[in-house]
Amino acid sequence: MNTLKLFFQVHLTERIVFPITANFGNSNSLVLHQALALTDLPVIQYLGFFDLKNLAEKNQSRREELFTLSQPGGHPYNWNAIVIECLKLVKTFTEDLNKANSDVQPAMESKKEYFPMSNIATSPNTLNMSGMRNLRLRSPASPNASILQTPNMLHAQSGNVNIQAPREPLIKILRLHWAQFIDLLCKKPVICFIFGEIPDAKVRYHLAQAQPVIWAVQGLARLSAASFKEDSYGVVQKDLPEIITALLQLKLALDKLQKIGNYKKSQKMDDFELKMKSALRSAVKRSLYCICIEFGDYVKELKLSKDVHQQLQPYLLFREG
Repeated sequence: MNTLKLFFQVHLTERIVFPITANFGNSNSLVLHQALALTDLPVIQYLGFFDLKNLAEKNQSRREELFTLSQPGGHPYNWNAIVIECLKLVKTFTEDLNKANSDVQPAMESKKEYFPMSNIATSPNTLNMSGMRNLRLRSPASPNASILQTPNMLHAQSGNVNIQAPREPLIKILRLHWAQFIDLLCKKPVICFIFGEIPDAKVRYHLAQAQPVIWAVQGLARLSAASFKEDSYGVVQKDLPEIITALLQLKLALDKLQKIGNYKKSQKMDDFELKMKSALRSAVKRSLYCICIEFGDYVKELKLSKDVHQQLQPYLLFREG
């Protein structure tokens, strides 16, 4: 059974070379940018980004086809379709990682309102429990009649006195104590393990899906570096600032990421999510170095914000470890 499963995985992960543009004779063939956008079929999307990474690193003829302009019209449709899908994936992953990381970070406990018993006793809208016996002032003419001195009490009817205290403050106190009890109960390790959500579960999930992001980052960086010599029309230059900004934002998201889990000594340290996190961080650094080394001082002439220029300085000076 394991052998059959292994053969099935090998068949699904077999490398596919997607055409950059559709052939005139076969318009139904899946092109590269369409494969990158197939989020409903992760296997095809993975193979698409893997093909893009190999294209950027090893195949100059396909890169030249990617940098060409459409005829007639002279528009970089091929490059635009690829870079849109790559940047969309990188930015979405960065946003999801930031959101998951913010959920993991311990929030400051808000100060809860407490209702002291002294305030309850002295409040005009509450009932003084200690003075229950003095609420009824008996009249000499009618021993069963009562004269109520407080506006919050009901008048005597049919010779019986019905004293009703306002229940709103008491209900608030009960709700407060019930909420505190539930909060304390949820903090118990056993209850939290069964009914609660693991704090870093979302972070681990997103890191487990980081493989196509790694290939997208490497593909964008290699294509950007290759465009310095191979892009005769300058189709990559207009998107280069956005690519650099997206890579730096992803790096910042990884830097802010907290340490995943509290590992015990008996737990293995070769966790898959940790490996993906390390691989993604290395891929982002290599990609930024690849662009900075190829373009050199020309990076300073790009339309980048002041913060982005400052973040690129360690890469230009080879000081980023």
